Formats: sequence, C-alpha cells, structure tokens
Amino acid sequence: MRDAGILSSYLAPYVLRDLARRGVPELPALRRMRGAVMVADISGFTATCERLAERGPDGVDVLSRALNQYFARLIDVVGRYGGEVVSFAGDALTALWVFEHGTERALACATELAASPRTGRIPLTARFGVAAGELCATELGGARGRRHCVLNGAALLGASAASRLAEAGAVVVDASTARPSPSGLSITEPDQPVVTVDVLRDYLPSAVLARVEHGQRWWMAELRTVTAIFAHIPGFDTVTDAARAHEVVRLSQEHLGRWDIDLLDISVDDHGTCLVAVAGLPPFAHGDDAARAVAAARSLAEAVTGPASRPCIGIATGRAFCGPIGNKRRATYTVIGDVMNTAARMMQHGIANNAVLLCDAATERAARHRHHFGAWHHFRVKGKRDVLMAYEPGRRQPVTSRRPTPGHRIVGREHACRALAGALGESLTGTARVVLVEGEPGIGKSRLLAELPSIASAAGAVPLVGCADHLERSVPYRAWRPIITALADTTVAPDLAPLLNGVLGADRPETARTAALRGEQRTEALRQLLVDVVCAAAARKPLAVALDDGHWLDSASWALALAVSRTRVPLLLVVASRSVDQESPELAALRAVDRTDTVKLGPLPRPDLVALVRGRLGAADVPAALISSIAERSGGNPLLVEELLIALREAGVLVVDRDTRVRVQPEALADSPVPHTIEGVLGSRMNGLSPDADLTLKVASALGQTFERDALAAVHPVRTDLETALGTLVDRELIVAAGQGRFVFRHALTRNVAYHRMLTLQRRDLHRRIAGWLETRSVADHALLGHHWERARHRDRASSHLRLASITAVNEGMGKEAVDLGLRAARLLGVVLRRDPDGLAAGIHAARAAIHALAGNDLATRLERLPPSGNKRMTTAIGLLLAIEPAVHMTLHAGLFTLIGLRSMVLTLRYGADEYTPGVIAIYAMLDHGEAMRRAEVFALSTLAKRMAVRTGSPLVTYAGFVHSWFVQHWMRPVIENLRSIIRDARAGFEHGDIMFGCFNSASYVVLLARAGGSMRAVLAAGRRAAALIDGRVTAAAFHCKLEIQVAQALAGRTTRPWSLSDLPGQSASGVDVDEERDIAAITKTDLANEIGYYWSAKARLHLYYRRFDEAVEFARRAEPLLPSFAGQAEEAEFTMWFALGLLSRGRDGDEAKARALLDRLRAWACDAPDLLGHKAMLVEGQLAAVNGHLATAQSLWYDAAGSASRAGYRQHAAFAWELAGRALAAAGAGTQALQCLHRAFTGYTELGAHAKAVDVRRAMDELGSGAYVS
Repeated sequence: MRDAGILSSYLAPYVLRDLARRGVPELPALRRMRGAVMVADISGFTATCERLAERGPDGVDVLSRALNQYFARLIDVVGRYGGEVVSFAGDALTALWVFEHGTERALACATELAASPRTGRIPLTARFGVAAGELCATELGGARGRRHCVLNGAALLGASAASRLAEAGAVVVDASTARPSPSGLSITEPDQPVVTVDVLRDYLPSAVLARVEHGQRWWMAELRTVTAIFAHIPGFDTVTDAARAHEVVRLSQEHLGRWDIDLLDISVDDHGTCLVAVAGLPPFAHGDDAARAVAAARSLAEAVTGPASRPCIGIATGRAFCGPIGNKRRATYTVIGDVMNTAARMMQHGIANNAVLLCDAATERAARHRHHFGAWHHFRVKGKRDVLMAYEPGRRQPVTSRRPTPGHRIVGREHACRALAGALGESLTGTARVVLVEGEPGIGKSRLLAELPSIASAAGAVPLVGCADHLERSVPYRAWRPIITALADTTVAPDLAPLLNGVLGADRPETARTAALRGEQRTEALRQLLVDVVCAAAARKPLAVALDDGHWLDSASWALALAVSRTRVPLLLVVASRSVDQESPELAALRAVDRTDTVKLGPLPRPDLVALVRGRLGAADVPAALISSIAERSGGNPLLVEELLIALREAGVLVVDRDTRVRVQPEALADSPVPHTIEGVLGSRMNGLSPDADLTLKVASALGQTFERDALAAVHPVRTDLETALGTLVDRELIVAAGQGRFVFRHALTRNVAYHRMLTLQRRDLHRRIAGWLETRSVADHALLGHHWERARHRDRASSHLRLASITAVNEGMGKEAVDLGLRAARLLGVVLRRDPDGLAAGIHAARAAIHALAGNDLATRLERLPPSGNKRMTTAIGLLLAIEPAVHMTLHAGLFTLIGLRSMVLTLRYGADEYTPGVIAIYAMLDHGEAMRRAEVFALSTLAKRMAVRTGSPLVTYAGFVHSWFVQHWMRPVIENLRSIIRDARAGFEHGDIMFGCFNSASYVVLLARAGGSMRAVLAAGRRAAALIDGRVTAAAFHCKLEIQVAQALAGRTTRPWSLSDLPGQSASGVDVDEERDIAAITKTDLANEIGYYWSAKARLHLYYRRFDEAVEFARRAEPLLPSFAGQAEEAEFTMWFALGLLSRGRDGDEAKARALLDRLRAWACDAPDLLGHKAMLVEGQLAAVNGHLATAQSLWYDAAGSASRAGYRQHAAFAWELAGRALAAAGAGTQALQCLHRAFTGYTELGAHAKAVDVRRAMDELGSGAYVS
C-alpha cells in the first residue's frame, strides 16, 4: 500500500475518485461536471529557460529545482483552499474545485498566491486566471498499456485565456464567470481515495512504476539528452468528439510506440489541444532518438492527416531534466528544459506557416544521417534572444558514410607495435628507452598497451603495467604501485622495506635504518630505492614498463619516470596519455630525453576497421551494410566501434550464428539504436539496465574510476542486491572485476556518462555519504576527502581537508600539487585567484588599488587601529592563503605569491584584525613594492608584524618571525643581532603546534648563522641540533640543514674534494656518511626551486673558492633562473656577489658586462645599509679593477672590503678579500705584500675552522716563499 500511496500522487484526485467509485472504465470514457478552474502561468519562462540553458546541464538542474519548489508551494496552497491539482508541467499549473463555493475558493487561492513574495535562487512569478463553468473529463488511448486523462471544457479554456490577460503577479477572472462576493470560507481538504497499484499501472509512465517499486523515487530524476515532439492535431476536441479524440490518441500511441517513444502528455488550453511526446526517456531511450523522433513524427502526421486537416508538429533536441516535479501530495513525471519550449515554438511556427513538420538545428544535426532535410527558415519568438532555425525533414535516406574515416587501432596497427618492439630491442643493449603513446579518449591507447606483454615475451622481457587515477593525483607514485608491488619482494633489502609502506599500502614496522631517515632524506631515499628496485629487476631480466592515463600522473610518478628513463639498464618505458593542447612540464621533460620516441594514434582507416569488426565478431565475412553503418557512426574510434557492436548485438539487430555467419537486415540496421558519440553509445547501453543496476552504476561513478564493493555497500542509498547489480554491470561490460572486491569502469567515459546523468542534489548526497564513510577509516586521505566534501558542497570541511592535503604535499616535495590543492581550498572559501598572466596582472593592480583606497598613505597606522574581524569565513580564508604561500614561493610562482600577499592584506583591511593579521603584514612586507616602499619602511612593517604577534598572542608569532628573519632583517641590521630571536620563534612554533614554521625557523638559524660568519664548528653544531628538531617533518627545512652541514664539512676539509659535498669515509657530521649525488643533488629532481637554487649557489661558491671558475659560473647560471625563489633572502646578495666574482675571474666575452649588471644591483642594495652590504660591492669592484689592470685600485678596494666585512661580522668575506688581494699581488710580483695579505686570509680561515681553505691559502704562501707561486 505504500507504493500505492506514492503512485496515487501522480494522478489527479478527480481521476482517483472515479476509479475508486466506478472502477476502470471502457474507452473512450467521458464524464461531465461543473467546477471552477485556476490556471497559473509562469511569467518569462521561455527567457528563463534560455538563460539557464546557456549554463549547460547545471542550468537545467537549477531550473528544475526552482520549478519544483515553486510548484510544491502552489500544490500546498491549492490543497489548503480545498482544490486539487489537475496537471502541472513546463510553465503552467491547473487546479480544480468541484465542491461547494468552488469559485470563491479558486479566487481566494489565486489571490494569495499572486501576493506571495518572490523567493528562491531563481525567483518565479505567475499570472493567474480563474473561471467557472462546464467541464468534461475524458479517458483516452489505452494502446501500449497507457491511458491518458484529459480535462477540457469552458471553465478550463476560460481560465487559460484569463491567465494570458493577466500581468505578472496578478489575477484575472474570466468575463463569463460571475465574480463571487467575499465570504468566510470553511475549508476542508478532500479525502484521498485509495486505489490499488494494479489499477494505477495503466495511468503512469513506465519510468515511474519501475523506480517507485524499487524504492528509488528520489533517484527517478535524471539529466538526459532527449528529443521533444509537440503535435497540434486540428479537430481534436474531447468535448464535442470524444471518439475521434480517442482514435487520434490511440494512433499516436501506436505510431510513436513503434519507435519506442512514449506519449507523455495531452495539453489543453485556449489555443487548442497539443500532444506531447519525448524520445529518450527510460526505459525506451536509444542513441538515435532524434532520428527516431523524426521518423515517428512523419508516420504520425501521415496517419492523422485528414481531408480538411493537417497536423503541425515541432521537434527539438537538447539536455533536459526528466523526472518527478511536485511533492508527496501531488506529483507528475515531466521533462523540463529549453528543449521543450523550442519544440513548442516549432509547432506554433508550423501552425502559422502551414508547415506539417519542423525540426530545430540540434535535431537536424543528430538525424541528418537518417533523413534528408529540405527547406529551412529562421524566425524569432517572444522570450528568446537568438533566431531559431527550422528545418523541414523529407524522406528517410539510406545509411551512407558522411566523411572518410582515417584511422587507427591494434588491428592493422603494425607501425605502433613495431615502434614498441623496436624501442624494446634497442633497450636490450643496456640503455633505457621511452615511447610516448598519445591520442584522444577511446582511440586505443590502453589496447595498444595490452599488446605489450606479447611484445615483451618475444624479446625475453618482463611486462609490467601501472595506471594513474585522477582522484589520486596527490598520492605519490600512485601509477607505479602495481609495478613496484610486483618487483619489491625480490629486490628490496629487508631493512629498507618499510620505506615502501606508503607506495604499497603496507604496514611494515620501521627498522633502525629507516627510522633514522626523515624529511627530504627519507623522500630521496624512497625515490632512489624505487629507481634501484626497477634497475635491479631490469639488470636480472629486461623490463617493459607501461604507465596508462599519463595525463593524470602525480609529480612523483613523473619524477620516477624521468629518473628511470635516464638509467643504463635494459628497460622500455611506455607512457600513454591523452593528446592535450598544452602539455605539462613533466611530459615535456620526458619528451626531451634523447632516447624518447612518440607514437600518435589516430582514427582507424576502413580496412583496419573491417579487420576489427571481423575480429570482434569472430567472423571472416561481414556484411558491407554493417561495415558502412559502423564506419559512419564510429568515426574510426576503436572504443566506439566495439561499443556499437555490443549495442547492436544486445538489440538483436546483429546476430552471429554458430557457424560464425553474421546476419543483419539492412532496414533493421538503419533503424537500430546506434548513437553517434561515445557518450551516446554508453548512455544507450545504460538505458536497458534494471533500476538497481542503473543506480549502482551511478553510485559507483561518484566513488571514482576504481571502487571497492565494501565502499559501494557502505554508501549505497537504497537497499540493493549488490551482487546481482554488479554482476549485471560486469556482464554488460560497463565495469570490470579487478579482484579482491575491487572494480574498475571499463572506460572513464562510462563513468562520466553515468555521473552526469544525476542531478546536482543527487551527486551531492552521494559525495556526502562517501566523505562521511571515508572519515571513519583509520588513514585519512585528505585530498580525496577534500574532493568529496567539495562535491558535496560542504565548503568549509572541503577546504579544511584540502589545506591539510596541501601541507602534506609540501612536506613530500610535491610543490605543484600543494599549490593546486591550496588554491582549490581558497576558492571554496570565496577567494578566487586567477593564475594566467593577464589575470595575475589585473589582480595585482586591483589589489594594490584596493589597499590604497582602504589604508591611504599610512598603512602601518591603519593596521594598528583595525577593529576585530567578525567574519569567520574570511579569517579562515586568510589563514589558508598564508598556509599555501610557502608552496607558492618554493615553486617559483612569483606573481601568484604577490597576488596572495596583496589579497590577504585587502581582506584584512576590509574585514578587520584577526589571529592571522601579523602573518599578513609580514608577507606584505616581503613583497616587491618597487619604488613605492623603501627598505626602511619594509623593515618597519615587518617589525610591526612581530610586535603585534607577540602582543596579541597570535599563533603566527613563528610565521611573522620567520618572514622577518629570512626576508627582511638582514637588509637593515646585522644578522647576528637576530639569531637569538630566531631560536625563540622556532621554539614558539613547536610549542604552538606550527610544525612547518617551527622547522623553517630552525633551519633559517643554521643558514643565517653560516651567512653571518659563524665558525664551521658552530654551524655544524647548530645544523645537527636543528636537524634533530626538524626530524624530517618538513622536507625543505631538513634539506637546508643538511646543505649547510655539508658546506661546512667541505670547508673544514672533511669531504672527498674541497668542492664536493660527499663525506670522507668516517668523517660524517651525523654518523652516516653523506653521498652528494644521493643525499644532496637529489633535490634537483623535485620542484622545490628554493632549495635547488641554494644547492647550485653553494656549488658555485665552493668552486669559486678553489678558482674553478668555469664550473663556478656554470653552477651560478643554473641557479640564476631560480633567483625569484630566494629573492629577498640573504642568499640573494651572497649569490649575486659570488656570481659576479666568478664571471670576472673567468673573463670570457660578455662576462664583464654581466658582472657589471650584477655589481649595479649590489651597489643599490648597499645604499640602504652600507655598513652591512657595502663590502660585497667592494669585493666585486676590486675584482673588476684587477681584471682591467688597475691593481692599486683593486688592492685599496679589497682592503676596504676586508675592514668593512670584519666590522659587520662577515669573517668569511674578510678572509676572502685578503685572499683576493694576496693572490693578485703575488701574481704581480709583490711578494712581501702578498704574503702579508695571504697570512691574514689564512688566519681568518683558520679562526673560522675552514681548514680546507686555510690549507689552500697556506699552499699559496709556501709557493710564494719558494718562488714557485702559480696564480
């Protein structure tokens, strides 16, 4: 009875009463009565539909929700006034009163509704017409098991005409209706009659029955591409000639039914009667519904055309909402969208121009392969901006190929297979080879990879295949997981195996060796281990490795692919990805490898298509008609060819006998349900699914390309026999069983079609269920949780998880992903930042203007007087922006870094002070403001940020402190003065749980101590302490500590060469010998630009120390493009000085000009703080004078530089100045002076503990004393 109650809401109450009293009548059935009618006609509906249609499927979804809410309210109000809703669809609702005081009640109801305020996302208003009089209720049709109930008569026609005379929000009473006098109404709602389900079946669409019986009433609604048919039949009058009307309806049902098209509604108004049919509704949807609709309309027109009457039919195709509208009291299954308005306008234009059948442009495009279209004309209609094109279809045409079908696929794709085999053969010589396979979706990339095992076996190689996943792009090495799983057990030392836990999803306990690895050291150890695993396996037996869906690879997988491609082992790497207009930097890097080839896959040519069809059907001979049909529809896309064959066989159009003979009837083939796009094919095959299987497919589509049965069971909204549903989906080849309860969509497009058939609210509900279930699991995948909460429209929860995912990505060295995740999180909080050059420039300009408008010329005062913020969302957004700034800075997005800093300041000034204000000020202070702000003003702002953080107890004490120390303080004050403050900031970070900036401050202390002239002993001790505090938790910070330790080791003479960063055996500072290539240079394989820049800068400095000028300049040139990543930091001035000195010392063409440009930069910086930075400029000026033969000038400058550096505390620079002077004097033959200068350099290096340099200088002194000095 529960189903009967739900199904009863789909019939008008007067019909239910008649069924309860009299039973199911003989057709045609007619009953006359008197009553009052109210018609509510929504104003501006056509324009609203067109406007929302421009937004695509989401617009249709929004429109359906707006109508649902509006009609639901109308239904409730009509019920309160004792009325009953007869029909509502599209833009009108008809209500009936057949009880006492009907006219009074109808008018009172209309008056209340007209006076109601417009509400909702799409505020709707209506015009109301009221009339009373004779009515005629008729039952018609009955063909194909469906009866239609039609209400007609003077009262309905009068109300309809009156509504057209009314203004929006007004009520007009038909002139023939006596306007009742106001009176107190005692209103009681009529009882709901009870009718059995068996009786109701004959009155309801099949889609309603199937979904309700499976408990899926809410899931009945879908977004589909449909073809609407509006037919005006002259002389169709249920009042005066019920017998003819009945015959017309039966004929319509029969002619439409032959093409699996359901007569949806019979609409009556003052303009006449209209039959409404829709092709593409479940369960009778097909891929060629537009062509079917044209054929059915032509057949219907011929059947109902009489001597004195010609029908007028309009047809349109488009995306529409298909499902129930209303509420529990009264509902109807309807189709809503601009496509319905367009079909109605086509019909009306046909009436006005005596045209029998007119189609819109979308229908003509979709059906031109089945029908000739003759005359066309254009016209304008009220409410639509654009001109409508109308086409008149002529006779049906046979199937012909519309265009040549160039092509591709494994069948006949010898050159692609040869390319793989050839590359694999070349790799057997001991050098890895790469093949990039590219093409559009469905073109056969995955199928080509499926041939790799046979190619590998023939060459004696082991095939291994991995695949990326778009939902797991932030999971490191996601695509390599199955490959490493297959290789790891036999090639990984037990004490390193726990490193693979994250890759393999394992939980091996840490060993002593792996427990000691943290941060960048652990990240690089893992990367190197993976390379070693692959190389070791390839050394034993050649490998053929394939990575599918390369367009979704995470950056770690790309990095591993690039590393593997450069190895000297017998290995073939094949990466398959979609063709894109702008390829990723990672793909470009792999393409640039010398041993990389590219195979581009295109559509199949006809001979290969024939071979594919024969192979798929297992038949040697295939009818030419079938080949022509497949070629025409597939466009040579192999996936589409296979899906078409499956669809044809399932439809019974194509039969393969036991003797492998293929039988097809050309006419049946021409009429077969064959879509013209991949989405159409897949959608067509989904239409035949049971409600349970269909809903299961939709739920799975929300889970992702790969899903688990347990997850499906946990989030499925309806009790379902999952085993049967999944079995059906596997049998229909929509999904593939992957073992251990896992399933994979056969193609990503299958998932897309299923997913986008759901309404927005349905998708949100599923994502909410999935996110809630994921949060119950022990391991939190923040990126995946962020994805599902975002789709569920829980913006705050989504942004929170995406922020955590961004931080995780930074710590794992995946800067690009960190930025992407952070910006997604910001967008969810209402802060949208464009990243394209024009968008960045416009955003920066607008933000600077806003800051000036909000703060004037005294920003510091305005900031100190800000009131507290009352906007929690903006506070969260500002905190998020500050959190992603480090990742933006690390990945060299200078413009984006500036925009984020400026937008954060705008939000702070606009909404008030909060806990993040010190961080906002700190970031703003470090931005490049050009001439608008001098260093002193920057220093004052940065100091204000620190002071404010301490005063307010902000958790950003450590954040503001880091920015001040790392970017600002050293330009105006001696670094040594701030070192204690850095220690306090680091401690505060750890105490407040700000691990990232606690680690950053710890590392900055080590770096700045070294730049400030700290001794090697002090730097090593500080480096070890900081490394222990950081404990590998933040990759960038851990790397900086390690780098400074190893530079100190090199200067102290404890590395294999003075310019090397590899420890001498037993000389490690940490107890574990460091290998530069493995432990330091590996940073260059990440996208951590800042850390890479520091590494190249350190190498340039060390080579320069030992007069290896070519190498020094080469390393400096590598660092130069990364200069934006350490702009404003102490390293910027250091690097500029060393680079200029290297260029001048090398002395090639162009070096001096470049060095002079660098010198100008040093001089400009020295203007603000000559006592701190002047010696750097003097060092370069001295070298410039020396190379130009002005030794006396050079000597004077170097002496001054040594004195200035000593006073500022830069002991290393003072020692180097004395060394430069001594070596120049020695080369000029001034031995005594040279020895004095070199002795001072030796003393300075010795005091620093830079013993390698001291030995180097001592050697020069000895040579000078013996007369054997070599410059």
